[in-house]
Amino acid sequence: MVDRGVDRQGEIAEFYVEREYRSIGLGKELIEIAKQFFLNEKAGVAFVWTHRGNEAAMRLFKNAGFKEVTQIVMAFVPTDKLGELPGG
Repeated sequence: MVDRGVDRQGEIAEFYVEREYRSIGLGKELIEIAKQFFLNEKAGVAFVWTHRGNEAAMRLFKNAGFKEVTQIVMAFVPTDKLGELPGG
């Protein structure tokens, strides 16, 4: 939960259900608990992050009431002096 002074935003940044616990409603239940937390904390908006192509996650989040939004996301990935990723 983030309070920027003008609004409160919630975020599910990481969400994963181990394979043996899938298809039994656990993911749905966890998302509902998170949504209730956002409501209790009076979030104006809540985000969940996933990747295109992760159809199971997208279906779960859409069924829970999340909507796709158009948003520009930019990332900075530091490189070393040779232009290679650290450790690579």
